[in-house]
Amino acid sequence: MIYSTNLGLLLAACTAAAQTGGGPLSFEVASVKPSAPITSKEGKMRVGKTISGSRVEMNYVSLADLVQTAYRVKPYQVTGADWTQSDHFDVLAKMPEGATQDQMPEMLQALLADRFKLTLRRENKEHAIYALFVGKNGLKLQEAEPGPDPPAASGAKTGSVMIVNRKMTLAAFADFLARFVDRPVVDMTGMKPTYQITMEIPIEYLIADKAKRDATEAPRAGSDAASDPASSPMFAAILQFGLKLEPRKAPMEVLVIDHAEKIPTAN
Repeated sequence: MIYSTNLGLLLAACTAAAQTGGGPLSFEVASVKPSAPITSKEGKMRVGKTISGSRVEMNYVSLADLVQTAYRVKPYQVTGADWTQSDHFDVLAKMPEGATQDQMPEMLQALLADRFKLTLRRENKEHAIYALFVGKNGLKLQEAEPGPDPPAASGAKTGSVMIVNRKMTLAAFADFLARFVDRPVVDMTGMKPTYQITMEIPIEYLIADKAKRDATEAPRAGSDAASDPASSPMFAAILQFGLKLEPRKAPMEVLVIDHAEKIPTAN
């Protein structure tokens, strides 16, 4: 009996290893379908990505969003036909037993190749960016004390203000800033420590910045279009930290969607 039990455990371990080990990683089961349109009717609609245990759920995401997740790149590093940004899909999948969340992107790569017949190529292009630098009067941030961030530290909205109170490297802060401006933000400070970054941003400023970005549309790789730094509240907000943003161009790897079917194959 002891021998039988041990053999069963061994077989289970071998099965998990086969599913998550040297072979191609893939979801156990997966459903991909076009998203229902968002209407103005009352009701709730789930949008975004959720991973709970072995269950992976992505709702109302574009093919470009899926490529970004699958290949671990930034949104501005994915380019393709207009529909790859504008058409939206719902993905529901189950990872095999023993798989980890870190392995999910590779499984998504296999799913995109299977259902969308996706093919990509990598290119290095000059990309319009904002470079994050330390200002002439020096950095005005304190290195963070060890320990977790306070509750609701990442962009919590309270009334008419968005409160940021986080421990971040300046590279992470650059990624945070990129959510609010019309170009990628690249850390060029050369500073490696983790800092305590606390700021309050009026929601009206963020709305005004978003309206300005929507009016000019987000630039594609290599575009020279950009906001005037002096007119953006987000640009002004970082001056208190002894930081500044400058428009630049920099080489960047881009994933080009060569081919993809607009309608994914049947589940």
